[in-house]
Amino acid sequence: MSHDLSPLIQQFLNQKVEVTEHRRTFQLGGKPYTFTEVEYVESDRTITALKTAAGGEGLYLRVFTPGTMGTTDWRTDRLNAYVEKSPDGSHYRIDRLAIG
Repeated sequence: MSHDLSPLIQQFLNQKVEVTEHRRTFQLGGKPYTFTEVEYVESDRTITALKTAAGGEGLYLRVFTPGTMGTTDWRTDRLNAYVEKSPDGSHYRIDRLAIG
């Protein structure tokens, strides 16, 4: 089944998403590595609205924040939302939507 993402893209692309950032450090070979873990807030209005809109199109929503890992299986009933930091670094936003 083919899905027209145009309405979802028009409504949600570049919309702000509330996230939490956590600095994490781990040891590898005795050397510390620090990275920032990013998670979207479950009650975020943009993600909640996107989940509802995707469901109305028969799609399940999967959200990727920076550093998120996911399966590589292709599903035509799944909408992937990619959340990235805005170009000016002031907030996080929906950067891309894709089926998969």
